[in-house]
This record gives sequence, C-alpha cells and structure tokens, in this order.
Amino acid sequence: MMDQLPLAHWSPDASTDLLVGTVGDTLRRTTTLFPNRRALAWPEGDGIGSMTYAELLAQAEQVAAWLLAHAPPQSRIAVWSRNSVEWILIEYGCALAGMAIASWNPAWTDFECRHARDLTDPALLLAGFDTRGEPLIGRGTAIMGDDRVFPLEDLRSLIATARAVPCPR
Repeated sequence: MMDQLPLAHWSPDASTDLLVGTVGDTLRRTTTLFPNRRALAWPEGDGIGSMTYAELLAQAEQVAAWLLAHAPPQSRIAVWSRNSVEWILIEYGCALAGMAIASWNPAWTDFECRHARDLTDPALLLAGFDTRGEPLIGRGTAIMGDDRVFPLEDLRSLIATARAVPCPR
C-alpha cells in the first residue's frame, strides 16, 4: 500500500519557455507586435472606452515620468481605490519607473490603512473611490498627513504636462 501513495511533487512542465524580462519589457514587446490592437476596454458614460497597446504604453510612460518627478527612484507607490483605468496606468507606470506598487483595499478601515502605510512607507498615495463610489481622498490625506496624496481620477490631467522619457529597464 505504501508504494501506491500519490506523488507530493511533480516536476515542472518545461515544454514552454518562460517569459524573460519585466512587466514594462512585456508591455513594450507587446506594443511592438500589436500597436493598434485594443489593450483595454471599460464602461465609460453610455458607451465603452478603449485604449490600444500603443496608447497604453504612451500613457504609462507619461505616468512613469510623473512618478519619477514626484518620488525617488525605487519608491513604493500606494493606490487606494476600486478598479479603474487609472489604476492600471499606475501599475504599468510603476513597472516602467522601477517602482513598487502597494495596493490598499478600498474596504479597509483607516486603522488598516495606517498599518499598511507604516509597513510599506509609500512615497505617494493615489486615492480613488471605494466600492460604494465614495471618494477616499480626504481619508487618504488624513492618513498620510501631508501633500503626498493625489486623486487617482485626476491622473490623466496630472500627467498631461509630464514628458515621457526613457525609463529604467
């Protein structure tokens, strides 16, 4: 009976090569291959908003440049919001800028957010809306205690003046 026990370990399947590179490298490679293919789609007003890979890369590079202008390299950037296009732009912008993203659950209490702040020490907090549609910017400002908090929904206007520059790879 002992010799019929199921295996506790399987060797990995090596039939497919693993991707090599960063998230930013993958976005650049995908943009080179499919610049005009739709990368994102989301509900917007009465219709559907969308962005191609070329548009996503261009905006993510602007976000990266804006982040690097507002925080030291290799910083942690906190995002406290429900899902949104701006959240995705921050995620890719952090990847291109060589920064780490610290996701804060929009259902967290202020106590939980202060704990996350103390653990991650974010250079910036981008606050959006909770799952009920309530803005988190006021609570975020009270938790961070300074001018390092920005409204996530204003991201595209914040980056409008940022010049996209080659970011660290």
